[in-house]
Amino acid sequence: MGILSFGLAFALLTGNPIAGALLTPHHLWQRPLIFAAVSLSRSSHIYTEDLIELLLFLFQVSVLMGAISFCLIWTSITKRRGTQKV
Repeated sequence: MGILSFGLAFALLTGNPIAGALLTPHHLWQRPLIFAAVSLSRSSHIYTEDLIELLLFLFQVSVLMGAISFCLIWTSITKRRGTQKV
């Protein structure tokens, strides 16, 4: 939670002054808008890659835990019944 807050605070505290500097006295709004769009698309791309890696890792862990649980339960039932057929 703190790392996310730090990242957002850093982006908010640096993005606005940069956009203000790009605005110029002639009020050309295209420059800050393009800067914001490029920054957002770049950050969302990085976030998406990290999120996909995290979800893949969590999926692999859940499959592994499911397989281990299945084997433990199956072993427990076969010992109790005295047969391999469950």
